[in-house]
Amino acid sequence: MSKPDVLIIGGGVIGSAIAYELQREGAQVTLLERTSIASGASGVSAAMLEAQLDAREEGPFTELALASRALFPDLSQQLNEFTGIDIGYEACGILRLATDDAERRLLRDRLEWQQARGLSAEWLEPDVVALRFPALGGRNTGALFYKDDGQVIASRFTTGLAEGARQYGAVIREGIQVTGFKTNGRRVTEVLTDQGAMSAGQVILAAGPWSAGLARRLNFSLPIEPVRGQMLIYKTVERLLPAPVYTSEGYFTPKIDGTLLVGSTAERVGFTCETTPLGIEKLQSFATKRLPILIDIPYAAAVAGLRPGSLPDNLPAIGPVPDWDNVSVAAGHYRNGILLAPITAKLPLLWQVQEKNNVVGILSPVTGNSHGAMGILKSSKKGLSIQEAASKGLGVSARAAGWTLSHARFGRLPAVKVVSSLKNDPSQKMVQYYVQAGDDLFLIQCVAPASEWNAYSGLFATMIRTFQFSN
Repeated sequence: MSKPDVLIIGGGVIGSAIAYELQREGAQVTLLERTSIASGASGVSAAMLEAQLDAREEGPFTELALASRALFPDLSQQLNEFTGIDIGYEACGILRLATDDAERRLLRDRLEWQQARGLSAEWLEPDVVALRFPALGGRNTGALFYKDDGQVIASRFTTGLAEGARQYGAVIREGIQVTGFKTNGRRVTEVLTDQGAMSAGQVILAAGPWSAGLARRLNFSLPIEPVRGQMLIYKTVERLLPAPVYTSEGYFTPKIDGTLLVGSTAERVGFTCETTPLGIEKLQSFATKRLPILIDIPYAAAVAGLRPGSLPDNLPAIGPVPDWDNVSVAAGHYRNGILLAPITAKLPLLWQVQEKNNVVGILSPVTGNSHGAMGILKSSKKGLSIQEAASKGLGVSARAAGWTLSHARFGRLPAVKVVSSLKNDPSQKMVQYYVQAGDDLFLIQCVAPASEWNAYSGLFATMIRTFQFSN
């Protein structure tokens, strides 16, 4: 077997999405999955495309989620036409129910900033909720309806991506366990498995909560841990709800295949993935309270999956790993793996990572004729404050000195961000982050098309979290 350009470890939705995109763009990909495709949380996810539901504030993560949601219509059509798999995509909206006055105030505030941002969000008073969602029971104090959010069927989406990658020529190997790595200097030369060693140009860790263990074998820390989510699956003759309903107590997702998913617990119990009587009882209590018709309908199955929770904020870690020339990571998406899979896969395609001059890492390109790049330049100006470096040592205005990555909830490291258009190409924009880690100062330069800046700025800010790995 020839040496692949990229070897992906993990056959969940993130690994499968990256395999599909890379293979489609011309790379030769091999994907390794320890059990079977979509056998983990990616196969039993509620699969809500909750870009606005999860948008609690403006910021890079929200932009990233919105950009990824926008990719689903075309991707759904592509997969259906190419593989024959209908991923169950619906732009049906999501209802966020308020259950008390405090939640009502919170959601009304969220409505205000989302509408100011130009997003579609509609407030429904309790009588309108009852009219549009007549099966719902229990008290509510109103609801936000996000009509542009939607859903897919998780197992179909994940298997569709893997099958698409396979049909483009990717090698998908299931039932193969990665046991370690052989290295030479800053490169992984072989991935060791229970079925022999494999070499690759680039290695991507996309194994969900198992990514942290793989990272430890390469002597870097990846702050990801498993979070068990239990769900109930009902089979209904008629669709009980026109769209997913989310509350602070749980959620319902009615699918086009006639199933109704009720979720979910969030338990930090290590890698224990079994359902429990207590978890099932909790979900049944919620289900029958909010959807009384379920009192007379037994659930068809109880399932559990291990989400990759990323500490401390459940935001994903995406990008090249410092101190390694050919290792990247895409993990820690927590509840947003399905939603963020398309944009994660369109990330600056990772086999091009290389050291060049004083650039520690560079990612390029992305989709079509658009190119985004991130360079990480390490400064020798030890002892300078970030503000001094921004205004003097590195010669860039510190007009944005008050903006920090920690304020945007991306990592713990302080930074200064300056955004500007490239002087020699107004169609491109550049953002420079100044990040201090111990005695070292890093200038991170990110370049992307001005027309697509919102999506890329979120993506770049997410990748900057990789600096936590080596500090």
